[in-house]
Amino acid sequence: FEKSSTSHEVHLAFCEPKRAIDFTGTTEYLTTAFTSVSQFTVSGWIKMDGLITNLRLIQMTGGVDFRLQTTGTSFLRLIINGTTETDTVTSMNSGDWINVTITSNGTQNNLFLNGQLLISNSGDASGGFDGLDIGGSAGGYDGIYDELTLFSTALSDAEVSELYNAGKTLKTTSHSRASDLVSRWDFEDNNYKNFYSTPDTTTLIHDRVSGNNLSLTGGTSTPLTFVNGRLMENAFASHKVTLTDHQEIHLPFKTKGLVWHLTHADDFSLFASLTNIPANRMYELTGPGIDE
Repeated sequence: FEKSSTSHEVHLAFCEPKRAIDFTGTTEYLTTAFTSVSQFTVSGWIKMDGLITNLRLIQMTGGVDFRLQTTGTSFLRLIINGTTETDTVTSMNSGDWINVTITSNGTQNNLFLNGQLLISNSGDASGGFDGLDIGGSAGGYDGIYDELTLFSTALSDAEVSELYNAGKTLKTTSHSRASDLVSRWDFEDNNYKNFYSTPDTTTLIHDRVSGNNLSLTGGTSTPLTFVNGRLMENAFASHKVTLTDHQEIHLPFKTKGLVWHLTHADDFSLFASLTNIPANRMYELTGPGIDE
């Protein structure tokens, strides 16, 4: 990287340049329907940004009342068929990305925070569930969502840990219980890269595993907003370089993709070199063909 004039900050993101969805209205929510299940796992990343009290985050529909939401004091609670269990230890912070995973086999219902069991709720959840809502807090801000998945089974503690830990880089379709994967919503508008032939829109989020698309409804149906996903945002927060005058920075690494962002695009140059890589191993970097 080379900066040829005044000082500017360069942001480097060594990750997939994926996106997330931001609820910008007050009472709108995303909803979908699917074939009824008696047990399930829902997992996703949520950023508590702005107002974080009394928010309805995830709701299963079609069976008994089954909701994940925050309390008036920013703790998480799980409400199932009139039974409420509330965490009183880990208060949610504005601006933090968290991973929440709900598992239910009908009699045992668990909430995991960042791969660790947070609370259990013994409320009867034996009714068949055939729908999912995210967002929809009257008069409140719903937060930012990324990488939401639905399984037709209640994952074990170890499988939830696998989903959280490996899920940072592993596709959900590579999970050990991938055969029970019902839906995956990536919230991707192809802003940086054409990940999908059909991008998501501000009113429709495509299911990348089956046809259970999330559609916007409720309230005034304010269009959603796409923002940088958790990987992009976290990379931006930890990889910043300031170049002044004619400074250069050399990064000796091999990568299939690099995302960079800067405050001003003028007088800035990016150079890539393929030197010092044996020709017979070039395909490991770029794929077959170029080494010929």
